[in-house]
Amino acid sequence: MHEHPKNSKKVVGAIIFNLAISITAYIGGVVSGSLALISEAGHNLTDVLALGIGYVGERLGERPSNKRHSFGYKRAEVLAALINAIALIVIAILVIVEAVNRWAAQAPVGLTALFIFGAVGLIGNIASILLLHEDAEKTLNRKAMYLHLFYDVLSSAAVILTGFVIWLTGTYYIDLVVSIGISGFMLWNSITLLRNVIHLIMQGVPDGVDMDAIRKDILSIPAVNDVHTLHVWGINSEENVLSCHLCTKSEDTDQVINQINALMKEKHDIIHTTIQVERRALCKNSDEDYGTKHAAQHG
Repeated sequence: MHEHPKNSKKVVGAIIFNLAISITAYIGGVVSGSLALISEAGHNLTDVLALGIGYVGERLGERPSNKRHSFGYKRAEVLAALINAIALIVIAILVIVEAVNRWAAQAPVGLTALFIFGAVGLIGNIASILLLHEDAEKTLNRKAMYLHLFYDVLSSAAVILTGFVIWLTGTYYIDLVVSIGISGFMLWNSITLLRNVIHLIMQGVPDGVDMDAIRKDILSIPAVNDVHTLHVWGINSEENVLSCHLCTKSEDTDQVINQINALMKEKHDIIHTTIQVERRALCKNSDEDYGTKHAAQHG
């Protein structure tokens, strides 16, 4: 089971930092005429959304289940991530289109403003990373937020490097190239995020879960004759659920279920299971599922 960090104030602090960076970078982009800074502002704004999603997900995840939401509110993270991914894709495309439109004319870039606002963004992103560094490995949610900020540090450094290249060469095309690069990076990651969200909504098998290994581990228990109707899906990006039908001759079904639960928790980090125990008559009638098809395909 994942250990959930208790201190959400760090996330709030990182949100405030990145919101300030977004506003500052956008103003700097307008003042200097740098599209790279404007795209950097958009990139940091995506972090505000991502951090906000993580924060809301953590807070809502703590709410207990009720009659209308038997799993609680853990899937609020998924819905928010869907909106976030679509918004990021739109922002990235808009910046790329603007860069293409500007390509015909080498619009001058104010280097002083570019250096100043780029440095402010870099410092702010480093401060945000330091806030979340301690909790980065405690949950997948915190790790994702930390990586978002880490990529922003690289992005901010690229903006500053753009200023140096323009200063040395006098070529303003590099600003458009960097802005397209930053936006392309945003677009790629946003599409990946969207694919992961859709996979989760479609109740696909979570990344890192090996259905063959799970089935093999269940069948390794001596009292288990067969397993069918085996399903694993994610409630959110951190918590997975397993359900299956179990064929056994054992009278002590509680012991069999406890053995399976222990294996799932220890080897697959699955703590929520629903196991239906069946006798031979029911087992013979269940052939349209992953377990039986898998056994047939592999002899």
